[in-house]
Amino acid sequence: GALVGMQADAIRGLDAEYEQHDRVARDPEAAAQHARNQAFKRQHNAVQKGVANAHAKYEERRGHCEALKDQVRLSTEALDKQRAGNARVSSEIAKLESLETPENREDMALLLQLVTINEELKQQEEAFREHCRQQRGELKGRLERFEESGGLPEEDMERLKMVEETYDAETAKLERLRQMVAIKTQEIHMLKRKIDDIPTRPELVQYERRFVELYEQVATKLDETRRYYTKYNTLTDTQKFMTKEISVLNSIFKQYPQVVANEGQKRSFVDQMETIRKGVQDNSDRIQAKLTDDKAKREQLSDRLNKVVERQR
Repeated sequence: GALVGMQADAIRGLDAEYEQHDRVARDPEAAAQHARNQAFKRQHNAVQKGVANAHAKYEERRGHCEALKDQVRLSTEALDKQRAGNARVSSEIAKLESLETPENREDMALLLQLVTINEELKQQEEAFREHCRQQRGELKGRLERFEESGGLPEEDMERLKMVEETYDAETAKLERLRQMVAIKTQEIHMLKRKIDDIPTRPELVQYERRFVELYEQVATKLDETRRYYTKYNTLTDTQKFMTKEISVLNSIFKQYPQVVANEGQKRSFVDQMETIRKGVQDNSDRIQAKLTDDKAKREQLSDRLNKVVERQR
């Protein structure tokens, strides 16, 4: 029944078209109008087709432009990261070079080498990540397109499986590289701490200046203490000698009236006085000799001090 209905509709359409052609054939003006209408339809269809093609090209180029914009954005971000990393490395290298001394020059060279290796590994890691993301995105897009078109062929499935295995292997390699970078970073931090523990040349100069000041203060205090001790010993010796002198004078004063009348006691008294005089003279000679010896030692020490001062200059 449906087939018969469709044939009847086709017959009626052909009948209407035949009547239209017959009317156009009998009426020249209608024929001209029909020709103009057909030409307009052809032009309209051509214009619509041109608009559709232009719109398709526009969409295609817009998609390409968006992709280029994304690439430019990613490249700009990567460039900014690279510049920031270079600036950070330059700053760190400048800081490390300011801490360099002849004593830690080898450690500084090793540290700079490790810092450079660390930054290169970071850059390689970032580039590898970006490459993996791009490749993964491309593969996902291809996978979606192939799934929409009915699935992947067996050859492409094998290739995708190989790519996934490669990705897993590279991910494991990346993890090992991260561990290596972590170990190198720990070594760098340890070297930085060691370098920080080493005093710099200005600090050493400051320490030396402070030690010299402390030495001068101690030396001044020592000289002052020695003068006090010397003065005390001198006064003690003076007091002892004066005490002996007073004792001798008192003894002479007491004995003199008793021995002046007796000639034998007088002679014995004179002998005692002579013995006392000799003892005093011996003490005076010993003190004089000690004074001369101390002066000689003082001159020797003064000469040694002058030589040391000249050597420091």
